[in-house]
Amino acid sequence: MSPTMTEGGIASWKLKEGDTFTAGDVLVEIETDKATIDVEAQDDGFLAKIIVSERPEVANGYGFGRMS
Repeated sequence: MSPTMTEGGIASWKLKEGDTFTAGDVLVEIETDKATIDVEAQDDGFLAKIIVSERPEVANGYGFGRMS
């Protein structure tokens, strides 16, 4: 996400809890007032817990999922 972004909303999760993913997979779509951004996995892993479901606003730096 952009270093100047202060908040955005979770447009949709692309995975369910317990799903595995590989580096480069899209995990979640974040929607701002200017764009919708795909957040990609940096490493392989699995989505252990969705902390924040689809929601209009989440502050930058707020944890919205737990990955392992």
